[in-house]
Amino acid sequence: MWDTIASLAVIPALLALFAAVLRRSLSRSRGMVVRWAEESGLELKDCRWHRCGAWTVRVVDPDGRTRDAWVRCGNPLIGMRSRRVEVRWTRFTHNVPV
Repeated sequence: MWDTIASLAVIPALLALFAAVLRRSLSRSRGMVVRWAEESGLELKDCRWHRCGAWTVRVVDPDGRTRDAWVRCGNPLIGMRSRRVEVRWTRFTHNVPV
């Protein structure tokens, strides 16, 4: 009986550990997205994480044009220890002043 209780106590601990690792990974990758935008001279307007492991972002370039992209951070082999940021542009809009 005590073995069953001990086994059940491990489950919440593992879930808490998983949640902490996920939160840290998301925080680090969001920071990488923000840093990429700043270093690229872009203003980050929107940034959303998707379960596929990528972010969708909307940025404004210095000329006032809005662009959308998928951004993936890290490396498949070493994870978030890599500082790699991969960007795939999906939309480009010419904003015309009214």
